[in-house]
Amino acid sequence: AARVDATWRMPIPKICVSQWLRNLALSFGNPADLVQHVPNGIDLDTFRVLRPIAEREPSIAMMYGAAPWKGAQDAFRALEIVRRSDPAIPVTMYGIWPKPPNLPKGVRYVRRPSRQRLVEEILNNSSVFLCPSWSEGWGLPGAEAMACGAALVSTNNGGVRDYAAHGRNALLSTPQDPEGLAGNLLTVLEDRALRTLLAENGARSIQQFHWNASVPQFEAALQLWTGQG
Repeated sequence: AARVDATWRMPIPKICVSQWLRNLALSFGNPADLVQHVPNGIDLDTFRVLRPIAEREPSIAMMYGAAPWKGAQDAFRALEIVRRSDPAIPVTMYGIWPKPPNLPKGVRYVRRPSRQRLVEEILNNSSVFLCPSWSEGWGLPGAEAMACGAALVSTNNGGVRDYAAHGRNALLSTPQDPEGLAGNLLTVLEDRALRTLLAENGARSIQQFHWNASVPQFEAALQLWTGQG
């Protein structure tokens, strides 16, 4: 941790993919002109709505990460709570890791799905995407799921704040709170109108994060520091 903090304090230019990371850099004493915010980009030609949002039945997708801060165990607990109300709710998890041994019963796990399978089979067939992370730099999986028309239920983990607003295009809860995640999941799963509204707002608002917007900002930051701007 000390070495990481020392890196943040180094007097070198920094590009941050989210506003909260820029604020973190500034809190370490970096001059504002050495810290540029360049939002992450999404391949919106690939991650897009293929199945009408309003026609989707209640279902959940989630990317599994083995690191504790990815919050998988919180998600497992939240799903156990949700399934007390609806034992048959379809849940699909995917990731690069082997299938976790304590995966809740009945949850489908897809290891290393192709991008096509992820977009067409998983995200476009899900009405809700769950992100239980304690912290994220930006939170790309949640943004990609929104672009595919899934309503986002996430922790307020810092990274999602650039694109997710509670009650407008997502439902957010405190990190490390499985009960909070479960409550938000139940809310959107039981309320089709709200689920559809959040998903449609999310799919529309995420369009601003196209690579065509991020790349010019990245180039401008480089030109600023090299004196070519």
